[in-house]
Amino acid sequence: METFTRKKPTYEMFSDKLTTRNWVYEASLNSIVQVVDANLIGKEDEDFLAKKEFATSILHLALDCLTSIPTQRINMEDVMGNTYSLPPPPMVVQWITFLTRPIVNGLGEQKWFRS
Repeated sequence: METFTRKKPTYEMFSDKLTTRNWVYEASLNSIVQVVDANLIGKEDEDFLAKKEFATSILHLALDCLTSIPTQRINMEDVMGNTYSLPPPPMVVQWITFLTRPIVNGLGEQKWFRS
């Protein structure tokens, strides 16, 4: 959660009553974008919706890992399974698009990046 919110549990805004988990959970009820670091996602980003979906999925998974009752916490096998089912991060989608498009050389011929 610290990576996406840029807030440590030791920040003065957190206490016994307001934990990082509670703060993220409350935000998830309305708009989780409120707690995501503004450097990671901004409403003016061209891929805002993809970033929002990815951040929401990651933070929901983090919430599952931090339930207050240890026996209700998700195990690491399930964490890995859930990670594989997440939507790909927007940057990965951009790179896949870039790597799979044909390239036109100086002669006007199309060549695939990967041959």
